[in-house]
Amino acid sequence: LRSNFSQPHECLVVDSTGELRDWTAHADVVIIGKSWLAQGGQSPVEAIIAGVPVITGPDMSNFSGLMDQLLSENGITQLAKRTDIPHALSRLIEGETREAQVRSARAVLDRHTGAADRMVTEILSVFR
Repeated sequence: LRSNFSQPHECLVVDSTGELRDWTAHADVVIIGKSWLAQGGQSPVEAIIAGVPVITGPDMSNFSGLMDQLLSENGITQLAKRTDIPHALSRLIEGETREAQVRSARAVLDRHTGAADRMVTEILSVFR
C-alpha cells in the first residue's frame, strides 16, 4: 500500500489521495481497482496520457462514453472477474499487445483534442 510505502515493490496499491498522477508514469500497467467496487470506476485518462496500458473491472459506469470508445478500439482491457488479472497482466507486459493497446487508447483520446475550444466556439456562436 502507498500509505505504508517504505521501499520499492513490484506492485504498488495507491491508496492515497492526490498522488495518482505522480505514480502512474512509473507503472508498467495500471489496474483501476475501484472498477470492481460498483462505484463507477476511475478515469483511465492519466494512464493513457502517460502511455501506460489500463486494466479495469466491470464497473466503469462513470466513464461509459469513453469506455465504449476504448473498448471498441481495443484501447483498454476490461475484465469481468478479478481472477483474470494475472492473465491480462501477462498479455500486456509481453510487448506487442501492450504497445497496440497504448496506441489505440491514445488515438481515442487524440480525437478529443481541442474539444473545450470547440465547445466555447459553439457557445459563443449562440450569442452572436
